[in-house]
Amino acid sequence: MSEHQSRIYKIINEITNYMLKAGSKNCSISIEKVDKSVYITLVGRSVVLSSNEIQELEDALSIQRQQPVEEYLWELAGENENYDELNLVGMMIDESKIKYDDGCLTITVIRREDGEV
Repeated sequence: MSEHQSRIYKIINEITNYMLKAGSKNCSISIEKVDKSVYITLVGRSVVLSSNEIQELEDALSIQRQQPVEEYLWELAGENENYDELNLVGMMIDESKIKYDDGCLTITVIRREDGEV
């Protein structure tokens, strides 16, 4: 598995963990590669989140990508099960989109291989 694929795996793992902690009873994952970008979409149903929790999620995933320290961040992701590591995910992705409607949470993140915007 390439380094890029391993990081995608970690990103999916962290977002799936978040969905399950939020009470998702059904979670689906879609991965689509377009040119040098990977679009990862997770949809969780029966999720219960407050408006404050949605804002915290948006804030965590909108942190600017940190390529210079990405290797270190990647090693941290997934090491502590009791810690919400979405901030680390935010530092390893280029874009995110969040939609929450009637208990259905959709999170789409985009990671570019070269990190270019």
